[in-house]
Amino acid sequence: MLKKTLLIKPFFFLFSILSIFHQAKSSSIYDQYLDLVENEFDRTEGQQNKYLIVTRPINNEYLAYLTNFKDLDEKKLTEGLSKDLKEIKDCPIPTFFFENTEKTTPISMAVSLGKASLVQKFLSVIDDVNSDHCLAWGYRQPYTLAHMALDPQYPLAKAFVSKEDRLAIVDALAQKKADFNLIAKTHDYRNPPLAAGEASGRELREISSFLRARALLHGADPELCGSSFFGVILKYKFSPYKNMEITKVCLKQYLEKISLGEFVSPLPKVLAHLKQAANEAGFDLEERVAQLKTFSLEREKFNARRQEIEVKITNLRSQRTKRAKRKVLHLQNVKQELEQALTKLERTTLRLLRTN
Repeated sequence: MLKKTLLIKPFFFLFSILSIFHQAKSSSIYDQYLDLVENEFDRTEGQQNKYLIVTRPINNEYLAYLTNFKDLDEKKLTEGLSKDLKEIKDCPIPTFFFENTEKTTPISMAVSLGKASLVQKFLSVIDDVNSDHCLAWGYRQPYTLAHMALDPQYPLAKAFVSKEDRLAIVDALAQKKADFNLIAKTHDYRNPPLAAGEASGRELREISSFLRARALLHGADPELCGSSFFGVILKYKFSPYKNMEITKVCLKQYLEKISLGEFVSPLPKVLAHLKQAANEAGFDLEERVAQLKTFSLEREKFNARRQEIEVKITNLRSQRTKRAKRKVLHLQNVKQELEQALTKLERTTLRLLRTN
């Protein structure tokens, strides 16, 4: 038995190394391809033409096994794709590394790879982010862009994408009215975006809590189930990860968004959980939100006033007169006072953002 174990371990180690190598190679190919798409996007005129570029059906499997980007065949890049993604059924014989991941799009690839700035650029020409044109094949079901943002591990994720970039992509989709409850009906899995890999045993652990929490702030329904997903439990008696109870994560993000003056729209049932979590933490949520909104407006006023002063200082310095110099000194003192007041305001805001 020991001999068998010793023989099996090297095999799994080798398989892991090959998997990592394949993913690194594939990511490089995907990066190069997205660079190519971005260049084409920048050179193209007209929103509709740009839209056709970012929603172009791409054979993901072809890219996955392309060893040298110089060998890219544009014809093969679009071969083997179903006209209607919703009619695709799971492949009975999975390929070595990927299982039925033929159809993707440049915008889906950018979301999956966590390219926040590129996603913003591509989204600028997409009026309906919930359109079937934006669907890509995910884990045994079509993925909307919302699915892809919450479950980036499949099929293209890079482990080193920052949490901030992942959250920025979710926010960008929300600004474009992404539906975080949309499920493309198929004969396969029918899980909502909040499933985030959980139904297939690929849950992203800590990052999934942050992504799910952000989706909840943008209207995701925690009680929406799927074919193999049974919703998100907002209140755990024992959290599986230290300080990672999703309601606490959601509450912290909610307050941060309010402090920045950004709009969020959690469902009433989610908001009720946030109020309860705030009460347990020793503060009233509505009162805290009102304070943060006031400070957010004050911050905007301070920043606007500071910019106005900086413009005046620049103009006065170009005059090079004694009177102008005296005015510059006065305005610099005013600016310093504003910055001190702003620093004090930021400290107060940080205290209000504490949830424990």
